[in-house]
Amino acid sequence: MEKMELKSEDNKGENRRRRRVGLIHDERMCKHFAPDDDYHPENPNRILAIWNKLKSSGITQRCVVLSAKEAEDKYIAAVHTKNHIDLIKSISSKKFDSRRERIAAKYNSIYFNEGSSEAAYLAAGSVLEVAEKVAKGELDSAFAIVRPPGHHAEENEPMGFCLHNNVAVATSFLLNKRELGIKKILIVDWDVHHGNGTQKMFWKDPRVLFFSVHRYDFGTFYPASEDGSHIMIGKGPGAGYNINVPWESGRCGDADYIAAWDHVLIPVAKEFSPDIIMISAGFDAAVGDPLGGCCVTPYGYSVMLKKLMEFAQGKIVMALEGGYNLDSIANSVLACVEVLVEEKPLSGSSEAYPFESTWRVIQAVREKLSPFWPILNYELSKKLTDGKAPPIQLNGDVNERNKKAEEPAQAAEQRAKEAKHQVRTTDKMREIVESPVAREIEGDRRGNCGDRKEVLLCRQGMGKLLIQSRLWSLKAITFKAFCSVLLSWMVVSSSPLALGKAYILVYYAEEFSLTLCCPGDMEGQQEGAGEETPFLFIVNCTWYIILEFGLQYSEERGLRERDCVARWCHSNDGNGDGCVISCLDSDGENDICANIISEDLEKAVQDVLQPFSELRVGINSNDEVSTVSAPWRLQLSKIDVWYATFGSNMCESRFLCYIQGGQVEGMRKACAGSLDKSPPKEILWKTVPHRLFFGRDQTKTWGPGGVAFLHPESNSQNRAFMCLYRITLEQFNDVLLQENVSRFDLSSPVFDLTDLDSIMEKGKSVEVVERGWYRNVVHLGNESGIPILTMTCTLSDVESFKSGIHPLCAPAKEYADTLVRGLVGGNQFSEEEAMAYILEASTNPL
Repeated sequence: MEKMELKSEDNKGENRRRRRVGLIHDERMCKHFAPDDDYHPENPNRILAIWNKLKSSGITQRCVVLSAKEAEDKYIAAVHTKNHIDLIKSISSKKFDSRRERIAAKYNSIYFNEGSSEAAYLAAGSVLEVAEKVAKGELDSAFAIVRPPGHHAEENEPMGFCLHNNVAVATSFLLNKRELGIKKILIVDWDVHHGNGTQKMFWKDPRVLFFSVHRYDFGTFYPASEDGSHIMIGKGPGAGYNINVPWESGRCGDADYIAAWDHVLIPVAKEFSPDIIMISAGFDAAVGDPLGGCCVTPYGYSVMLKKLMEFAQGKIVMALEGGYNLDSIANSVLACVEVLVEEKPLSGSSEAYPFESTWRVIQAVREKLSPFWPILNYELSKKLTDGKAPPIQLNGDVNERNKKAEEPAQAAEQRAKEAKHQVRTTDKMREIVESPVAREIEGDRRGNCGDRKEVLLCRQGMGKLLIQSRLWSLKAITFKAFCSVLLSWMVVSSSPLALGKAYILVYYAEEFSLTLCCPGDMEGQQEGAGEETPFLFIVNCTWYIILEFGLQYSEERGLRERDCVARWCHSNDGNGDGCVISCLDSDGENDICANIISEDLEKAVQDVLQPFSELRVGINSNDEVSTVSAPWRLQLSKIDVWYATFGSNMCESRFLCYIQGGQVEGMRKACAGSLDKSPPKEILWKTVPHRLFFGRDQTKTWGPGGVAFLHPESNSQNRAFMCLYRITLEQFNDVLLQENVSRFDLSSPVFDLTDLDSIMEKGKSVEVVERGWYRNVVHLGNESGIPILTMTCTLSDVESFKSGIHPLCAPAKEYADTLVRGLVGGNQFSEEEAMAYILEASTNPL
């Protein structure tokens, strides 16, 4: 790929006019915060951290600092409906005090409080004000440090932390005020989330070129709609003026974004020739952001901005959108403001290749847009897209010969260290995801796997290689079907299995074994449940059930047959399809014990396969494979709930066993973990008017002693402490299954959206499985518009505890210690207070 160098231009001279850069910051916007939710990512600390960083660097002294002004309704009305304006304007008034939370719950990821109205109007007014000053030439450029953000807000709907669409309000103002002479505006949205609201507002407008680069994940990443697809190019006169660059997964960094700039945005911007540029400057694609999962450095942002300054005589207005890591957002904003002031990127360098998926996306975008922008009509060179060219070199002016006298040397040195650290961090992350393992996953999905398909099933310690695959057509098999076939097909003991044309891959992070057991033997099952169909219990693993793909392993990575437990082969030899399972665990590689599966059994296996929509495989930050195995998982992964815990799960490390697998001290067996191993997005504590008590006298997990239950009916005389984890409804289903260990069918969820709507509307609980100690899901209200759910016993079980049919029993020491760790770690009690709380709950009569 071509070498990219950005150096200060000496011929401009040292005595050139200092650029007038406007900054807006107003602490009145801090009055908008999530009520009763100190952990909400969109909080006042975001703009405070940015402002403190700018002040400590001394750069505010070189800028024009402006006061915020509220936007007028007549300007907001150009992009929002009257109903929307009325809602945002009045939602903070006292008449809404009792209804505010309920109204917020109607919208997608929205909260309101007493300061929301003022903050929303100040944010929109701030962006509008600096945009007007830049258009008039009173400022060369500006950065509006505002919140709440705006790019998700639609014409008649606040959404995704956004109330007014700040950039859209300012853009419309500039276009409609003819005396400003602004006829064409480029909007660049580099927030990690798609700017759905802004896109819709200018969908048919050829005066606005809207460019959004964002995580898309094939439509599953927030805001999780097709609006962010590359095929969404505008309509009517606006066709071709809407450009989406949708990343297929996270992990994208400087090189990927620069590639999108060089091969999509910059060529089109040259043709479009904007009069001014508006940037929806979200920094949640930055390294370390808890929501974004990408790894753009402050240096990367500075390079992107510098490239845009070549247009519109450098007239750029930046408006803060997302970004939720305080360090990342502060450092990134500082890097951008320095570019606006100095006209050069932050000092630093990085060498990296864009991902193969990056080139795939860029090619698709160029192909879709080429009828509207002929400059995109040529093919990118194969040398470039194959990654054989030298990596992109992002080199700043290392010498920086023309340092400004007023800039403290210590501050400059600190910034250089931060930039170097960020680059190292990104390079380290890229070492992981650029490995042959990752590159094979990102490889040619259109390739032909051939007639012969082979899968090598790895031993412990080879897990990273297990994900090295060529993968393009996926389906899934239900647990019920899998178990029924497994019972009739006893092949290689304690090894992964392959059924017919379906490959069943099971990888264990810490141990390598399969366990066949009955649900009645497991914790959470009622005694005397009778004969049950054996159930496959997978310990400490991530499992994948995949159809019609071949695995190919790299010899230089050290994977050979002796490292494998079993090999499965499928070939077309003219004698019909046959499947062979061979054991490679014996003394010699050729000592094979084979079992041939009949065509009838293979057909039976195929009959129980459940076809699903196309699935995707990616690698998360821990270099593990993540996948969605059924349509319901894709749907429920978009819905957040609060899982309210009152027992051992109050201890975060214990709860994470249900998410990531494993066990903590005191547990006698490990948890399987959830398919989605992402940690909770937020954690908070609440008290509820319910009775905590302890029942049963023994469990498989904790041994002798009682475990915690919550009375499903509320009582104002009682108070129970609850730790709330914000997880997806998909994860909640996996936790629910592990708590009850019942037979289940992966083709459908145990607790779906119908159940959720039912208990939220009727205010009742719902029994979701036939058996299990925690089969009753109870709705405990909402927090920040998100439903709070817990799982406990049923009312009939409570009566059984009262009558003595089920025993009431104090918890064992290991279990009680885990509860204490949770309560103390959550800053709810001292250790003595926590013990007293547990003792009271275990001794008071029910």
